[in-house]
Amino acid sequence: MAKKVRNNKSRSSDSPSKKQSGRKFAPLSTSTRNKDQQSIHDRSWQARSHMRRAQRGKKPSASKQSNLTSHRMERAEGVVADMLGDPSLSFAAATRKRNVDRRWILKHLGSKFRKDSSGRIRVKAVNRRYKTLYKPTATPGVSIPVVTKNKRERRLLGKWMGALNAAGRNHWSEIMKFPKEQKVGGILLETDPNEVQAILLALAEEESPYEGLYRTIARPS
Repeated sequence: MAKKVRNNKSRSSDSPSKKQSGRKFAPLSTSTRNKDQQSIHDRSWQARSHMRRAQRGKKPSASKQSNLTSHRMERAEGVVADMLGDPSLSFAAATRKRNVDRRWILKHLGSKFRKDSSGRIRVKAVNRRYKTLYKPTATPGVSIPVVTKNKRERRLLGKWMGALNAAGRNHWSEIMKFPKEQKVGGILLETDPNEVQAILLALAEEESPYEGLYRTIARPS
């Protein structure tokens, strides 16, 4: 009998451990899962928002910034040429016509303007040695006025026009040999094949290809 009692005691002592090992944890409540999902969603949204702000804050590349400045300078030089050609044209009207910020043009080309006795901004009289020539652009029917100061600048512009004409006849050697990043009167003389091709296509849309190329040609004096 004593042996049987000991066996019963051993069984009774084992039973709690078996029950303890089989214990199951209660599942997470729906509200807890929702909070976790919302937290993940918030972190993901914050990460995407941070990336968008970083992309907006990126500065344009050096080449893109150079092109933007060059185009703005071309419009600014157009303001000077327009006011020289029409003395009655006001500074405000000229900048609106060319879509140039007044403060920007005064900052970069301020030496070309003056204030008269009434406080109005006028363009300074150009030396008689200066001559305005016209350079074709990639926009059909639009030519940029280029104010040249001397014969050297007029020869350089004429040489570029000759290279452009040759490229229009499918002879690209002259334009490829032309010095890069050359400017006359603040206006860039393009040598990049894509930019030159765009100018040739614009001229071709105006009239017959060859006639269009020579219509605004700047010949050295």
